[in-house]
Amino acid sequence: MRAPRPSPALIVASLALVVAGAQPVAAAVSALVPTNSVGTSQLKAGAVTTSKLHDGAVISRKITNGGVGLLDLAAGARPRPPKVYTVSDANSLALEATGLIASVVELDLPAGSWLVTAKTVASADATGAAADAVTCYLFAGETQLDSGSALMDVQSLIVQRYRIGIALSAVRTGSAHVEVRCGKTGNESVSAWVTNTALTAVRVTP
Repeated sequence: MRAPRPSPALIVASLALVVAGAQPVAAAVSALVPTNSVGTSQLKAGAVTTSKLHDGAVISRKITNGGVGLLDLAAGARPRPPKVYTVSDANSLALEATGLIASVVELDLPAGSWLVTAKTVASADATGAAADAVTCYLFAGETQLDSGSALMDVQSLIVQRYRIGIALSAVRTGSAHVEVRCGKTGNESVSAWVTNTALTAVRVTP
């Protein structure tokens, strides 16, 4: 048998009863938490986390000066800048004609994985037909990591001054004493030197 449809008067009376019952609850909540009573001093550190923010809840127009910045919200995601060691020497270092290798610049590196780069400018006042060279080496301890040469292939009886750049690079894992060493080969009478030498190590892993 079909249930009788409630009358309009019964529906109105039921809604009035629900509203009347909700008013004391709303009043109690309002008494416990008045309007504008929750501020920054009531929020514990870390209370508002990413998981508690709905998508789109924090937008740019809701961020005021002195408030939560976009960089603050993403602070945990920002990578730390890499550790960098560098040393340079703009002075000229004369290279012995006997071919002895001289230390130019050096660094002590802590444990880690490092991209080590070096650069220098090799110069020589040369004459004659002999091919003279300045060679520089990148060392970690007594292990050679890289080398490069500047060839002064002179074909003139007039003294020529050469300036040639040399670049070195290697990846080194672990702690190490890294060093740039340079030497000269060829004609004993040729004056050769290096200048503007720089050695840089960048940590590539934490």
